[in-house]
Amino acid sequence: MNTIVEVRHPAVHGPFAGSAVRFLQALSVLTIFAAFFASGCSSTHSMKASLAEGDPYRRQLAVSDVQSFLYVEPGTQAQIPQVRGSLRNLGHQTLIMVEITLAFKDRRNRVIFEETAYPVYVSSLSNPLGSKSLAPGKQIKFAFKSPACPKTWQPGQVEVRVTKAVAGNS
Repeated sequence: MNTIVEVRHPAVHGPFAGSAVRFLQALSVLTIFAAFFASGCSSTHSMKASLAEGDPYRRQLAVSDVQSFLYVEPGTQAQIPQVRGSLRNLGHQTLIMVEITLAFKDRRNRVIFEETAYPVYVSSLSNPLGSKSLAPGKQIKFAFKSPACPKTWQPGQVEVRVTKAVAGNS
């Protein structure tokens, strides 16, 4: 059974807004990994090894051509922050998961909102048509909308950093 789970975070307001969003993001990631390991996949052992040694590999990934702007939804005319860019694998391993963190900044260059995104995510639970690994020397383009980003975001002010990389079986 293939199931696609999409988690969207509603706008959260109040004194604990940042903590609530980070908690929901962490919970989403943990749920995805729990589902993967519970699926009985035969590569569980190699996946655990990749998770342990995958983080230093993120330095082998180059993010470039980053653009951030307010995207206008065609139907509703709503303005939603969008970040586009490219990701290149400069290392020697094929990646099955790459996590990036988008840090949105205000006019004073202060981070006001962070969100994680997955330009590369391959698992037994993902859609086979949309699941592509990132081979050595290859580049992919990404585009992510962030409807939960606060209105105080300054278009063009976003930092994109690779926060996790997981290699597949070689």
